[in-house]
Amino acid sequence: MIDHPVCVARIAEDGANIDLMLNNAREPTLFLSRPDWDRDEGRIGIGMAVDREPSRKLEGDAVADVVVVTLSDDALVKRLRRARLVLWSLPSGRFRTGIAKFGAALDAVKRCNARDDRAFAGKAH
Repeated sequence: MIDHPVCVARIAEDGANIDLMLNNAREPTLFLSRPDWDRDEGRIGIGMAVDREPSRKLEGDAVADVVVVTLSDDALVKRLRRARLVLWSLPSGRFRTGIAKFGAALDAVKRCNARDDRAFAGKAH
């Protein structure tokens, strides 16, 4: 359960639908989806190669054709701000997605959350 107002940005790139939000720990969280992905369920291992760098091992959660990945490594988030392409290795195969708009999307979500947090804090609960 998310304990704060939620702002979501769509990163419109080729390869997959990518939505970005902040989780309760305020870590960037990606929701990746493609209609042709296998219907994996549960916790899965993920490989994430940014541009031409070696693949990093991450974990995510899969539900139907959606994979949820939390980016808790600040160095990875910083790297994604200037990245162009990500190669994802999932149990169902390898997929390439653009990611060039990640930095702008993350900045927009952070601004939106800060604004909504101020409004939320001013209301009686």
